Amino acid sequence: MVIVNVANADLIEQVLRHKGRHPIRTDMPHWRSYRELKNKAYGPLSENGANWLHIRRVLNPRLLKPVHVSLYANTINAVVTDFVGMATWLRENRGQGIMVHNLAQELYKFAFEGICSVLFETRVGCLNEVYPEETQKFIVSVGEMFPEKLVQQKMEAIQEKVRLGQLVEGEYLTHLLLSDQMNLEEILASITELLVAGVDTVQERLYQEVISVCPRGRVPTSDDIAKMPYLKAVIRETLRLYPVVPGNARLTVEKEIMVGGYLFPKK
Repeated sequence: MVIVNVANADLIEQVLRHKGRHPIRTDMPHWRSYRELKNKAYGPLSENGANWLHIRRVLNPRLLKPVHVSLYANTINAVVTDFVGMATWLRENRGQGIMVHNLAQELYKFAFEGICSVLFETRVGCLNEVYPEETQKFIVSVGEMFPEKLVQQKMEAIQEKVRLGQLVEGEYLTHLLLSDQMNLEEILASITELLVAGVDTVQERLYQEVISVCPRGRVPTSDDIAKMPYLKAVIRETLRLYPVVPGNARLTVEKEIMVGGYLFPKK
């Protein structure tokens, strides 16, 4: 296989515009082999073709559409509040009141707690002063059994509410479990891969914009974000410089394409 890397925005656009209805990305042989060995389903990162499109159609609405994303505002605000409290405690008790040591690790735990609270609709304790041993193992290894346990707990809670004739309410995981669009193995695979994807200078202008929309002590809502264009710009620029996913890949399989004046034949 010949691999060509492009970094120019115009060339990247040309590649993505030719990806077709069912884009095929470079294979993840070790990941896919492990899932096949364990008889596990593929998720949005390891699947390709029509099956990938099906998974994305089920997963995307609740993760990408603003009307649905806004439902997670209170959940994320609670995580942010706990993170600020933890960072303050670390600075005062372990940083001589000056700094937070190993801030990158604390930010990782913050991101991990945030994505878990959305995907599993539960807190896992990453921001506690002493967090569960099982959580620590998962942070280190992004293991397999922990997601299954949380999904199973949610299923049991839903079944109990149904048994008692109670209204079943929830957010992302509840939506997937109640939907008949994915089976349990597909949900487990997708949740695990989304979890992996969700985790790898304070400027005066930004500070002034934030406090003008959300004065000190006021918890922001999803509507407030629309009023902070500079905050959006800072986030986008940060992701450009430090992307969650450093690269993306496509295989030319359906038809030949032209990129930067060069012809790439179909596979």
